[in-house]
Amino acid sequence: MGWLTGIRSSRGDAVVSKHADKFALLFSSDWFRPYLAVSGFVPRRGDEGLFQQRIRSLVSRIIQDADCYWNVSFAETRVAETRSAFLNIMELSASRESKLSLIRAIVDGVLLNDAVVEVSMAFWGDHETTVEAINSASLVSSDWDRYLVGLTPDLPSFLQDFAVVDVLRAG
Repeated sequence: MGWLTGIRSSRGDAVVSKHADKFALLFSSDWFRPYLAVSGFVPRRGDEGLFQQRIRSLVSRIIQDADCYWNVSFAETRVAETRSAFLNIMELSASRESKLSLIRAIVDGVLLNDAVVEVSMAFWGDHETTVEAINSASLVSSDWDRYLVGLTPDLPSFLQDFAVVDVLRAG
């Protein structure tokens, strides 16, 4: 799982987490919109459309002209820029009730038990029901969602898996 703190490459360099990519893809989808709060993020009332526009623009910058997600640039510079842009969008778009500590912890590749507790207490409710709802959500209910599934054709449940395993830590 991508939850290890202080991950290092064989050269001793810090490994940059690619979870900002996954969050951007997930948050840009139409199917996940009802579940945004399970991550601790609640968009400002009235800014939901602007938030989605910002996130989809970030996804377009990530994908560029790649035919699938696996073929995008994973250069440290691009990944770091995506992380920064994603967290900036979260800050700009978050309502007062948002609790972004879990998102930050996941994006930074660290496990913060306090963040999990804070978000789960505030937003998860019946954990099993939430997991079941996410796992049974239609991933192709809009053109954008079909586009996202097409970015990982060999793993169509990529975003569902990320939401359940990495965000809800149910795996």
